[in-house]
Amino acid sequence: MTASICNLGCKVNYYESEFYAQELAKLGVKVVPFPENADIYIINSCTVTAESDRKGLQMIRRASAKNPNAFIVVTGCLAQMDPQRVSTIPGVDCIIGNTNKLEVLRRITAYINGEIGKSESVYIQAPSFPPAPCYEPMELLSTHHARATVKIEDGCNSHCAYCIISTARGPARSKAPDDVLREVRNLAAVGYKEVILTGIELASYEGDLPFLVKEMGNIPGIERIRLGSLDPAYLTPARIDKLREATKLAPHFHISLQSGCTATLNRMRRKYNREMALKNLRHLREAFPEAQFFADIIVGFPGETEEDFLETVDFIQQIRFLHLHIFPYSKRAGTEAATMEHQVSKEIKSQRGRTLAAVQQAIKREILENVVKNGTPLPVLFETEENGVAIGHTHHFMEIEVQGLSDVRGKILSILPVSTNGDRLFGVLAVNK
Repeated sequence: MTASICNLGCKVNYYESEFYAQELAKLGVKVVPFPENADIYIINSCTVTAESDRKGLQMIRRASAKNPNAFIVVTGCLAQMDPQRVSTIPGVDCIIGNTNKLEVLRRITAYINGEIGKSESVYIQAPSFPPAPCYEPMELLSTHHARATVKIEDGCNSHCAYCIISTARGPARSKAPDDVLREVRNLAAVGYKEVILTGIELASYEGDLPFLVKEMGNIPGIERIRLGSLDPAYLTPARIDKLREATKLAPHFHISLQSGCTATLNRMRRKYNREMALKNLRHLREAFPEAQFFADIIVGFPGETEEDFLETVDFIQQIRFLHLHIFPYSKRAGTEAATMEHQVSKEIKSQRGRTLAAVQQAIKREILENVVKNGTPLPVLFETEENGVAIGHTHHFMEIEVQGLSDVRGKILSILPVSTNGDRLFGVLAVNK
C-alpha cells in the first residue's frame, strides 16, 4: 500500500507531515512524493490567506483526480475552518482539523485494517477545541532534511486583526521540556547537528525557552540551535541576556515584525510599538554581534498611509535585515482587518512591496559584500549536493554555494566566502594553516 502527503503552509505543518510519513512507514506503507498515484492521500492544509484556501482545494481535487479510489484525508487549518466546503469535493473521506491531529493516523490505520472504507458519507471531526486542549504527543526520529525541525508549541493566544490562525489552531499549548530534550537527543544520536525549534507562536512557549535552548546545547552532537519566528515583545533585554548563555544558539533570528510604524502596529493589534521593537532588536544586536535578522513585513495594511509605510522603510534601514518576507496585505474573511475602513488599493500595495524589496536587496548585497571583504572562514552546514555543487547555510543563515565538494550533506565545514551575486555567497573549502 502507498501513501502520498501534500504539505501546505508553515513549519508546524511540515513537522506534522513528516510525523505522518514516519508513522505510516511503521505500518508498512510506502510513502511516495505528491502527487504520484497512491492508495492514501493526506492533504495538510493552510488557511492563512484566501490564496492558501484556493491552493488547498486545488491539491485535494488533484489527489482525487489522480486516483478516484484513494482514501483521502484532509487535515490542517482549512479543514478546521471550513470543513463543509472541503466536504463538497468528490473523493474526500475524512476531514480532520487541528483539534486532534492524531485522529489522521487512527482513521488511516482503520482503513488499512479494513475496519472502514470509502463511502459517500464524509467523516468530519468535531470542529471546536476542548476547554483545555492538550499538546499532542508527536516525536520525529528523522527528517528528509539536513537539519531537524522540532515542534515545541502549538496554538496562539494573540488575536491580531489580520490573522485567522489563533482561531484555526486554538489556544497556545506546549511540549514538556523533558519531551523536547528526549526528541533532540534521539535526533542527535542519528547524526543531526542542527535543530530548529518551531511553533505557531514560539514566544508563548510555557516553559523557560532560554533555559531549554541552553540545555539542548549540552547534548552531544548538537552544534547549532535555531529559533522559529519571535515576536519583538518577547525579546526583552532580560530574555536576551539569558539567551546569551546558550552557547549553541545560532546568531540568526527571525522576527515577526509585520510593520515598523506604531500607528499600523496598533491597528494590527500587535503587542509592541516601533520604539519597543527598535530597543529590543538593538539590544539583541549588541548581545549577538554576528547576528543576522530576518523579518516578516505586511505592506498596505488598512489605513497605512505613505508616511506610515516610510516609517517601516526607515525601520528596515536602521536594523538592516538580511532577508525580508514581504506580504502585500490580503483580506482574510473572519478577521477584524477584513472589514476595516481605508483599504489600500492593490496597485499601491504592489508598489510598496517593490519599493521595500529594492531597499532590502541593497542592504543584503552590502551585508554579503562585507562578509567577502572580511575574508574570514565560516562554518557551513551543507543541505544539498548535485552535479558537484554543494549548497548550505552559515551559522547566521547566509546561503553559500561551493563547487567541487562531494559527500558533504549534513556536515559542517569551514568555508571561505570569495564572492557574491548579491543574493548568495560563493566559497571554497578553507585551508587549515
